[in-house]
Amino acid sequence: NHEKILAIIGGGKMDDKLALLEQLSKKIDGIYISGGNINSILKNKKYRTYIDSIQNNKATIYEMHDGLASEDLNNKCTYYHSTELPKDKHFFDIGMQSIIELNAIIQHYDIIFWNGTLGVVEHDLYKYGTQTLIELLKKSGKKIVIGGGDTACFVNKFDHNFYYVSTGGGASIDYISNGSLVGYDYF
Repeated sequence: NHEKILAIIGGGKMDDKLALLEQLSKKIDGIYISGGNINSILKNKKYRTYIDSIQNNKATIYEMHDGLASEDLNNKCTYYHSTELPKDKHFFDIGMQSIIELNAIIQHYDIIFWNGTLGVVEHDLYKYGTQTLIELLKKSGKKIVIGGGDTACFVNKFDHNFYYVSTGGGASIDYISNGSLVGYDYF
């Protein structure tokens, strides 16, 4: 009876995450994709095709499907469902419908690994989804592992009881997907 692991993958830089998503999809139980990655998947067939190609691996793949979007960070934002997102707009924060679903998904897993914020947390308008997730994870009673500089910095502004917070996103991802770390293995 193994502990079920869910990875919540946010942030941007979709290209940097392709190898990771493939590794994780073969080894862990669930992957929730959110943040700027969703813009890449919605706007570029290459990424959609890639996500579809790893759907049949071990992990169940979930995607954020609503949020606040705009042309850029300076323009007024509007709420959209991902099926209705205009070509010239991008999601800058996760929506409440997706947060509620993500909270329900979290209940089915034992360990939650989180890398990448759900929105542009440097911007006051777009930090609420990520803040809400921190509160939900604090109440979840699950083992929470945070990996990544941006996520770690934001999370550490709050009182939390998380199991492990690493500033090395790539390193903690390697550790979870490969079970070992170069450097760490020498000890």
